[in-house]
Amino acid sequence: MKLLIVRHAIAEDPTESSQGNRDDRQRPLTTKGRVRMEQGVAGLSKLIPEIDLIAHSPLLRAQQTADILCTRFPKAKRVEVEELEPGAGAKALGHWLHFVSQDALVALVGHEPDLSRLVGWLASGEERSLVRMKKGSVAYLECTGKPAAAGVELQWLLTPSQLRLLAGG
Repeated sequence: MKLLIVRHAIAEDPTESSQGNRDDRQRPLTTKGRVRMEQGVAGLSKLIPEIDLIAHSPLLRAQQTADILCTRFPKAKRVEVEELEPGAGAKALGHWLHFVSQDALVALVGHEPDLSRLVGWLASGEERSLVRMKKGSVAYLECTGKPAAAGVELQWLLTPSQLRLLAGG
């Protein structure tokens, strides 16, 4: 299986939401966040020609980030995954991944610090942060078979600015 770990794009500050809504689950992306993510996904598409499955957290900012991925990768199936909610834990998401085809390239769109802990658990077997996932960054991991603790290799981690450079912007 191949995994793209995608942190959601820049979202509105919870204390300054334009909708007056202080609910963290409903914070939307900012215009700047959308534009930068669109540029970053354009760069990502130069490295990754197709995605089979885009899984995202139920939170609005992750859904909107997944929307941007779906625009660039229209053949990908899409699913909302509770195990990508903040605080769900790497083991819960690892369990969910066991039900996904081992031949798939899966994009997981979620939140920090959960995503960096997921990378740590997959690469080392310990649920701890080994990388820093900036908003809009993408990590690429590979394994033979199904992903498991300490059974996945981190191939690369690109920041949003690196992804935008790949896009030519």
